[in-house]
Amino acid sequence: MSAESTPIRHLHELIANHRHLEAQELASAWLEEQQDYPASLLQYIRTVADGSCFSNAPNKFRLLAPAQGAEPEYQLWIERRGNNLLAPHLAHDPFNGATPAFSFIVPVYKVCHAFLTACLEAMRQQTYQNWEACIAFADSENSENRLLIQDYAISDQRFRFKSLAQNLGISDNSNQALTMAKGEFIVLLDHDDVIPTGALQHLVEAIQRQPDADFLYSDKDCLSEDGLHRLGPMFKPDWSPEILFSVNYLTHFCALRLSLVRQINGFRTETDGAQDWDIFLRISQKARRIVHVEAIDYHWRIHANSSSVSLDSKPYASQGQDFAVNDHLRRLNLPAVAIRDAQSGFHIEWQFEGKPSLIVHTYFLSSAVENDPSPAGKGPPDLQQSLQQQASQLPGMYLSSHHLHHDPSTWPLNRESLNTELLTNLQDQGARPGSPRQVLLFLSSALQELPNHCLAELIGWTALHRDIGFCGALVLDPQECILEAGLIISDQDRPYSPYRGMHLNESSPFPSPLWYRNWRAVSPLCVAVDGEGFLSAGGLPEAPDFESSFIGLCLRLHRQGLRGMTNPFAKVVLNGPSRYSDMDDNDLETSTFEAEPYFNRQLKLEAGKIQFDSAPIAEAN
Repeated sequence: MSAESTPIRHLHELIANHRHLEAQELASAWLEEQQDYPASLLQYIRTVADGSCFSNAPNKFRLLAPAQGAEPEYQLWIERRGNNLLAPHLAHDPFNGATPAFSFIVPVYKVCHAFLTACLEAMRQQTYQNWEACIAFADSENSENRLLIQDYAISDQRFRFKSLAQNLGISDNSNQALTMAKGEFIVLLDHDDVIPTGALQHLVEAIQRQPDADFLYSDKDCLSEDGLHRLGPMFKPDWSPEILFSVNYLTHFCALRLSLVRQINGFRTETDGAQDWDIFLRISQKARRIVHVEAIDYHWRIHANSSSVSLDSKPYASQGQDFAVNDHLRRLNLPAVAIRDAQSGFHIEWQFEGKPSLIVHTYFLSSAVENDPSPAGKGPPDLQQSLQQQASQLPGMYLSSHHLHHDPSTWPLNRESLNTELLTNLQDQGARPGSPRQVLLFLSSALQELPNHCLAELIGWTALHRDIGFCGALVLDPQECILEAGLIISDQDRPYSPYRGMHLNESSPFPSPLWYRNWRAVSPLCVAVDGEGFLSAGGLPEAPDFESSFIGLCLRLHRQGLRGMTNPFAKVVLNGPSRYSDMDDNDLETSTFEAEPYFNRQLKLEAGKIQFDSAPIAEAN
């Protein structure tokens, strides 16, 4: 294995997610291959294999600086696109009549002098000048850092600071910084992180385009402890509220309208360590518009005392996260509880007890080429039995089962009859006073089984969350590689499964499929659809085949303001190929995703894999 082909990014992510044993096993396996690595990279792999890059405390580590080019694909992206992301008109007129003031909120406590210096300097070097730094200094015993901040404040009056008599905790320290803020927006920045010189200018550009923006966030990557190497980028989708039930994918360098922050009374001490996550959840309920700035405008430094490494560095953060997510469920009046999960952050468990009754209209789908043993009007016996068993454990749930035999040659007729049946059933059941909630459940007859609790995972989101139009499962092949974990739609109206062929734990510069994810569409292999949404959308639209018609339904629901999603706790295995098993790479070459909100324009699909789009800006546009 050459250094160029080494999946070093995966090793970084294992370490960053404190999966140290897996990282050591992977590094040891590479050493056993006895490949001719460059000396610097070989030394790095050895330190991971023998564990010497980890500190003595469990789940903490110090990441040694990897060799230059250890992430060659990302390095190429940085060289070609990473430092040239400003829109062309802003290069000539960076303000263009809009000059919002920004207030950096920077609580400082027990930080390395060099890290703090880099943070302060990153603010000072911003190309956009209308800002102030509101610094709450809570480390009274560190005279070196106090003098550093004083020097910056003397030389540049935009640096304003308040010395606190004692450390009040991250939330109240932030609130102290907030009292000094005079800008239209506050910008959150950790005392040990840095931002590129054009970061504020990108925010200005976004506000020019959408003046009603109340909340803005950017993409991010990580910075090695010595500040020399960038790694582990995350190119985010547009606003995806369901991801925030799994993780704080927004992290820092987020701009929040100050008037809204004061309206919700700032940061809350009970969420210390997750105070940013909590304020994002609360602001999101009041913001008129939430804007994603597609640029790497935040570099999260990796070091032993950072939560980018492990929650062990901030043990109180775990409690803060639990409180923030569960309190958000309470504010939304959702009958659910958030349980911490090692792989997916949090698991939202729905509480069906005492809720209105549910009618689930189940449709088992088979194609003309499948040898389907199902009795007329029923699904495969094993699936049907599993479905009935799971439904019996959910109070107030009634199942009706149907069998849809999908023959492309007769699809137009099938669509009309299926639509008539679905709409009639929904309207009849919904016409009675106190009528139950209704959900449509589509299941492929080729599913290997319906895992335990899968029904509750899909139905809970669509029946008990009024904003969710459909909820799909993670569909795997028998080797447990992904067939589908949500679909993205090209500008040419072609659906693609961006994760297809990936293992569930495989790394990617795109957020994990093991999180709750928002999508405009999913396939009908294993999905629940809100009955009211189906009625208001007018049923299945005209299309060449059932799959295309179902995707059209998803897009209609999205346009109506209902969100679609995939649930990582609903995993199913499909026997045999799906429509999305093999994407046409020739189509991919001519496909663009400029209008797809749940992808990222800095990425591309190539050979069916998520890749960095490293084409120079002039070529890309």
